[in-house]
Order: sequence, then C-alpha cells, then structure tokens
Amino acid sequence: MKNFDFKKALPRAVTILLCIFFVAGVFWGIDSVLNMEGTLPPPYEAPKSLSPRPQTPQEILTYLNTSITKALNEKPRFSSSTNCKLNGYSFQTTDEALLTEVAQHVGGSVEKSVEDSFLSVSADFGEDFTGKVNPLRLAADSLVSAECLCEYYVCPVCGKEDGVQPEECPECGNKDAWEERCRDEYTITLLIEDGSSAVAGDFTLRSPQEVATIIRDGAAGFFSCDEPKLQYRNAQITARVNRLTNQILSLSFKKETVVSLNLDFTGDFASLGIVPAEIEAEDSYTFDFTWPGLSLSARELSLAPKKTEALVAALTCSDPVNTTVRWSIADESIAVVDSEGYVKAGKNTGQTTVTASFDFQGKTYSDTCTLFVKESVEGLDLSKRRLTLSAGETAELKTKFSPKKATIQTVKWYTSDETVATVDPNGLVTAAAPGSAEVYAVTDDGYFKATCRIEVKS
Repeated sequence: MKNFDFKKALPRAVTILLCIFFVAGVFWGIDSVLNMEGTLPPPYEAPKSLSPRPQTPQEILTYLNTSITKALNEKPRFSSSTNCKLNGYSFQTTDEALLTEVAQHVGGSVEKSVEDSFLSVSADFGEDFTGKVNPLRLAADSLVSAECLCEYYVCPVCGKEDGVQPEECPECGNKDAWEERCRDEYTITLLIEDGSSAVAGDFTLRSPQEVATIIRDGAAGFFSCDEPKLQYRNAQITARVNRLTNQILSLSFKKETVVSLNLDFTGDFASLGIVPAEIEAEDSYTFDFTWPGLSLSARELSLAPKKTEALVAALTCSDPVNTTVRWSIADESIAVVDSEGYVKAGKNTGQTTVTASFDFQGKTYSDTCTLFVKESVEGLDLSKRRLTLSAGETAELKTKFSPKKATIQTVKWYTSDETVATVDPNGLVTAAAPGSAEVYAVTDDGYFKATCRIEVKS
C-alpha cells in the first residue's frame, strides 16, 4: 500500500479550502447585495420659529412692523432699487395705428425717466437709516388680504420643489402626495384695497406735477402734456422675514397707476392736436437688508475616531477677509479644533459642539456645529427575513449591525399594517389577523432599513 504523502497533500487541501471560502464569500456577498435595502431619508423636522407665526391681518401687520423696527434699531446694511413697466397707452382718437407707433417709441423713454427719477438710498452696517424706511401706517381694515407663508412641497420621487402641491409631478409624473416642508423665511403679502388712503401713507408717491415732468422728459419731442389725474390700484406690499431670527430681509412696494391726461402733439405729429389719453404703468421699489453674521458649512458633522475634517465659516460684515474667527470646542477629550477650523477627532467616541465666533461693531456673532465622533453604521440586517405566524403568536426579531463595532446600535420599529401584525420597541412581533405585512427596522444612525415579511395564517 502506498504511503500517504502529507507534504504533497497539504498544498492541495489548502487550495481546496481557499476555493471553498472564496465561493462561499462570493455567494454571501451576492446575498448581502441583493438584500441590502439602503437608507431612508431622515425624518423631516422644520426648525422652530423665534416668534409664534402670525395668523390674522392685524397679527401679520404687527409682526412685520416689529421686524422693521428691529432693523431700524440694529442697523444692518441697507439698499434700495426700483423698477417701472408701462403696460400700455389708450387714446381717444381715430388714428390708432399712428399713435400705437408713437407709444411704442416713447414707452422705453418714459420707463427710463421714471427709474432715473427714483432717489436710491442706502446705508452701510451701523449707519442710521431712520426716515428712509418706516414702520407701516396702514390699518388691517384697509387690506383686501394678508398672508404669511413659509410652506413649500417636495416630490418624494424626484425631489422637485413647488409652492403648491400639484396633482402630478411635472418632472417624473408621480401622483402620490408631495411632502410638505417649511422654509426658514416667511413671505408676507399684503394686498391693499383700491382707493385706500393707506397707499398715500406707506408708498412713495409722486405728485401729478412730477408725473407730468417725467412724461414730458420721456416724450422724445413728440408731445407735451398737462397735469394728469392719478388713480392707484392693486397696491401690494411684500416682505421676506427670517422666521428663525425675526430679521427682515426685503420689503417691496408695488402698485399700478392709471395716468389720465391730455397729450398735445407737436412737430411731425402736430396734426393730431390734443389727444385725451390714459397711460397704465406698474412700478415698484424694494429695500434689501443684509445682516451681519456667521454661518458654518455644516450643522452636524460625523467623524470616525482620529479622523480630521474642516469646517468653513462664512462671514457677513464690512471686511470678512480680514476679520479674525475664533474657534472652540466644548469637550477636547472628544476632539480638538484649530484656528483654521480643522476638526480632529480623538480616540474616544461621543458628542460635543464646535463653535465659531467673531466680533463686529461691538457685538459677537457665532454659529455652532454638533460633532459626533463615532463608528458610523453602514448597514443593517434582521435575524429573519420572512416569518409565518398564527394569529396571536409572537416572535422576536433581532438586529445585526454592520460594522459590528458601530457606536450607535439602536433602531426604531415599524409595521406596514397594524391590523395584520404589530411590533414593539424591542422587535417583538405579534400576529394580529390573517394577511401579509412588512415589519421593518430603521437605524437611528444613518437611517438604514431592514425588513421582515410577515405572513399570518388563519
């Protein structure tokens, strides 16, 4: 009988074992990929407003005036702009074709004259602009409507945003309900009743003599005019206010004006004589406010132990490039931060806060970032992927985290149909009634999801 050659057999045995491990690893990897469910988006939670949201017209007016007064007292950077658009001419004459040609030629000149006549005002940080902007004087009973909105909607499939919730997404065709979100700023819209004296109280109005001068300056020599009659309509005030800080960002006044006057044509058009006319114009002027402050590039930051990442501080002030930013961290046993904003995690896991701040005009401005030093969750699996139970029967599902040393190994449990099966916070499933349901867990870190299909027999 031939003796067993151990030296020759050993390499073959090792090769076979390696092949077995390789094949098993491939199948395990394929199985893991096929059963990987990815992550769910984190639950949405709108940041809380600094003040209660105003509801009634009087509350909205009071809130807006409080924001304007805050700007007057704290003196952010301030600038203004204007815009004018001529919506058309109307003439009482038979030669409409010729007058239309004249109107088109003159329109741009008049619009430019209106904009040039607007006195632009501005102020730098800390400069007083009292009298350039004032709290509104209009009363709630002079309003046709008052709105204070921050809502918008997001398509859950493609992420398209819209101010209203459409029946079907124009991008992807999704017909499911859109998810409601809330912007960090309120948009306030006040529509003023036509003929209200509030227009004269709060809008910058030009006298009939000033309007006549503007029209003559823009007439390009085609005509002169007498003093017009002015009628205002669709007057509207719009404001944007940061609801987290009550800082006003913009304040805009817009109105339509119907100018009734007589045009006395001259030169090549003298044969037209004096023609009664109406000019419809829409003009607006806007005040913009820029507040000093500091904003970090991230509200939350996760780092593995001994890893480093940079935070960037964006400053709003007169000279941000030459302004010194101070960096600090609440617990240096967890991480440290240098003078450039580089955060280096230590070997200990935990949570702390990174703060950046700077001084400007006697005040300190700052922003914070919550830092988590941890081994992040990269995946989740359950002890069972399918369960068949009888009504009233129970079974416990256990979680398996990847990697095994993940720092935060907690989940929340959900069921797709509580009439079929329920699940408690510890993963104990109770069959309720015949049918099918999905019980799934979502990790608190990373929002990874794993599902078990439940079949309940009668």
